[in-house]
Amino acid sequence: MKKGVELYAPLWRRIIAFLIDWFFIDVVVLMPFSGLLNRALPQDYSIATLSSEAALLKLSTVLSLISIIIFLYFFTFEYKLSQTPGKILLRIYAKGAGEKLTFWEALVRNLMFIPIFPLSLLIIIDPIFLIFRNYRLSEYFSRTRTLDEGYK
Repeated sequence: MKKGVELYAPLWRRIIAFLIDWFFIDVVVLMPFSGLLNRALPQDYSIATLSSEAALLKLSTVLSLISIIIFLYFFTFEYKLSQTPGKILLRIYAKGAGEKLTFWEALVRNLMFIPIFPLSLLIIIDPIFLIFRNYRLSEYFSRTRTLDEGYK
């Protein structure tokens, strides 16, 4: 391996790193919130039940809170360490213009986790862009990249 040459992280490592992060989020965030989510939704819920303002408000509040925590997970790890736990295990990292990601670079990289239209479209667009370009659209906008740590 050549030192000093920056290579994009392979797609398979990025996918596995994301799955590891998602597993961690599932265990640490989603499982504890499942009780709260179950209380927000009646056991015999239907579209008619969700059309009531109170039920819809409870559900949207819980889902918004979960989305914020997921966003903060990715944003904080990448801003502070340039890596999430999944990226650490797979030896890949995020790099911006400088040595460390700036606040804005980390923010723009992770906008896909904010459940506001049109940002939520990045959940679909980013993976498609990644397959064809080897970087996500949000990486393009943030001027960052995900690199293989072996070439650091």
